[in-house]
Amino acid sequence: MNRHTDPVPAADPDDPAAWREELLGTRAAVATGHTPPAQYRAEIDAAGQKRLAALVSGVGHGPRRYMPAEVAAQLAGYRPTHAAREAAVAAGQPDAYRHKCTRCGAEPDQPCRTGYRRRGKGRGTRSTPHPCRTEAALAADQDDEHDRLARLMSTPPAPRETRARHTAGGVRP
Repeated sequence: MNRHTDPVPAADPDDPAAWREELLGTRAAVATGHTPPAQYRAEIDAAGQKRLAALVSGVGHGPRRYMPAEVAAQLAGYRPTHAAREAAVAAGQPDAYRHKCTRCGAEPDQPCRTGYRRRGKGRGTRSTPHPCRTEAALAADQDDEHDRLARLMSTPPAPRETRARHTAGGVRP
């Protein structure tokens, strides 16, 4: 069962009883050994993984990127805040939206909010993050660099290759 990946049942998905019955029947057949496990992950060989990686590479990069870069460029005029965020990250600045805002309580990847109202009703979104969020991103970026340098300095050097020592002082007769 650890190697089994459930196939999609042929039953109508609008009939939950039949769907569940077929799914449980397939699992029981695999568990008792009447049917070999369906291993969809194992069917993708190295060539298939390369093709899949080539297909997925057009989708974009970075966390939660779900659209191609050319589509994001076309939508930039309609999403100025998101476009400014992507431009800042591309310029090498730390991403302020990765952190929770301590001023307005905005969650990571969400824009900062304006004003204060109970339960957040009627609050607008800011086009720029609060300064505390930007400072938190800069501090985290400096901490990351500090940690990277600390790891680098604490890593022992690679051992030297051993060389033959010449103790005879030359050629022996």
